[in-house]
Amino acid sequence: MSRQLVAVLGRGVVATRDPIASADDMGLVRGDGCFDAMRVLDRDGVAEVENLAEHLARFARSAATLGIAFDEDGWRSLVADAAQAWPLTPEAVLKLVLTRGAESDPGMPTGFLTITELDLAAMRRARAGIGVRLLGRGYASDAFADAPWLLGGVKLLSYAVNSAAKRMAEGFGDDDALFTSTDGYALEGPTSAVIVRRGDRLLTTPSGATGILDSVTGRQIFARAAGEGVATSHELIAVTDLFDADDESQREFRQRFIPSGLANEILLDVYVRRVSFMPHEHSLNRRLYQAYAEEVRRVDSNHDGVISAAEGDIDAASDGFQDNSRLFLPATSFNRFAVTREINDGLLAPRFAPSQRAWVLQGAIAPVNPAVPASLDRDIDDR
Repeated sequence: MSRQLVAVLGRGVVATRDPIASADDMGLVRGDGCFDAMRVLDRDGVAEVENLAEHLARFARSAATLGIAFDEDGWRSLVADAAQAWPLTPEAVLKLVLTRGAESDPGMPTGFLTITELDLAAMRRARAGIGVRLLGRGYASDAFADAPWLLGGVKLLSYAVNSAAKRMAEGFGDDDALFTSTDGYALEGPTSAVIVRRGDRLLTTPSGATGILDSVTGRQIFARAAGEGVATSHELIAVTDLFDADDESQREFRQRFIPSGLANEILLDVYVRRVSFMPHEHSLNRRLYQAYAEEVRRVDSNHDGVISAAEGDIDAASDGFQDNSRLFLPATSFNRFAVTREINDGLLAPRFAPSQRAWVLQGAIAPVNPAVPASLDRDIDDR
């Protein structure tokens, strides 16, 4: 169990298990409140709260939007007392929590903080790189414009959706989630901001109409970048741009599929090329496994046995060819096929153009001349 310290506004540091709120506290029963969080570092034997002024300012803005009284001097004093009482660890997280208070005693907010030791091993793994799953947030990128009752930009206590998204991502084998809008833009992670390098610029999603949190860490990064002459901008980032980043380290690398053209080559090796491919092997299983290994090897540049999204990208070169267009069979090469729209929810690679839904269950394909467009700029139902 991680070490933890608890302190209550107006009381000071208390025992970790001491009661700090009533059973009808609005923060507990309705999520009516806000919080903020920041790191606590060991700086030469002194607990230093990182970017305290910026986090307190954002905390105060959240409270003001909710209409909850905010005692800045009281919070500063409480943070100082807690930092002094904290047994030093390399890294910890300080969380400030403010609720509307007890329903039975209106006008008396509840405020407390916790300092919790961070799992350094988990932090090192995260900083080495993580896998992220795209999850739809269920609204457009301008949903919060002129709608203050939606509480955009407030770091609300009601984090159930964020926690559920993270669990969903982990259930698929990923480390975290990235929320996307219905009109195809990247928003933010459950507990993180999005920053993308495009050419010689750094981009991040703007707050305001998007409803996302104004990231203190993001502002720190942009300030540092500006000081080093790097251009920065707050603008909407299309989800498709995340998969075609200028920085190779930002591209999508997870295994997504076996390209249809490659699967066709495997089929031909196993069933048709009985003389030219493993002529003395009659075991279907062994022919299939070997054909898979041989065909994947042609595209698998890092020799890990799978084709990543980057290796299978249609514009990438492999096996002596200038691109990978040969790896993808056109729909017209099948007598029976299904065409479905793209779903930008992380389950399918969103590099492909969305299509109208259509099923060819029987009969022959009849080419249409002139051709009829089958794709739109975005999903027709905006999901």
